[in-house]
Amino acid sequence: MSGPYDIAFAQKVTEFNHRAIRLWNAGDLEGFCNGYAPDAVYASRDGILYGRKQILEELKQVYPDQIAMGVLTLDIQSLRTPPLSQHPYMGVAILKWTVSKKNSHEEGYSMVAYELDPFELLVVQDMSIEC
Repeated sequence: MSGPYDIAFAQKVTEFNHRAIRLWNAGDLEGFCNGYAPDAVYASRDGILYGRKQILEELKQVYPDQIAMGVLTLDIQSLRTPPLSQHPYMGVAILKWTVSKKNSHEEGYSMVAYELDPFELLVVQDMSIEC
């Protein structure tokens, strides 16, 4: 990555992901979903979800309790930010994720678009696939 802006943005993405992991592993789906913009779009093999509320409702169905949620890890595989002059508040990452449970292990990749508003970093688009 180039320039201090990219390094600062990468640090914000890393901090965001660490917070998301802590919330997930604590069983806090609402806190986890607060990292999505109100109008975020989430795409998976099951379809497309529009908005934070719909994302939260779907996750509650798939993961009804902390045991079902398992233990999440996220590793940034790639992070791109446009030149400061083009869009100073946006970046795209490819993440490798794993969810470990007592008797199973899920893993996959997500392509996540982050946007920095004046107060916080939020996910505006998330496309996830399980491998």
